[in-house]
Amino acid sequence: MSFGGHVLDMVNRMKANEALKKAHRAKYRRIKDAYSNSTNSKLSGKLTSTTISKEEMEVIKAKIRGDLRRERRIELVLTYSITLLLSIAVFIIILFVLRR
Repeated sequence: MSFGGHVLDMVNRMKANEALKKAHRAKYRRIKDAYSNSTNSKLSGKLTSTTISKEEMEVIKAKIRGDLRRERRIELVLTYSITLLLSIAVFIIILFVLRR
């Protein structure tokens, strides 16, 4: 039995993968250059450096923490309610199946 076909297929796949890597690298460089070149960038002139006082930073952090806490609470309520509904449904199904 010969395994030459398998080796040839492996070599061809390695060549194809290398060609794909080179294509992805070229595309990545082109996109990176487009974003880093400030004359071509859509955001040129719009980004400015600002300084924020410690009090303003604390207010922003508190708001972000509150939003995260609210999102977590909503997720927990949703998860527990779905779990409760599913467990009630399973209990009812088991109850009716065992009665028959």
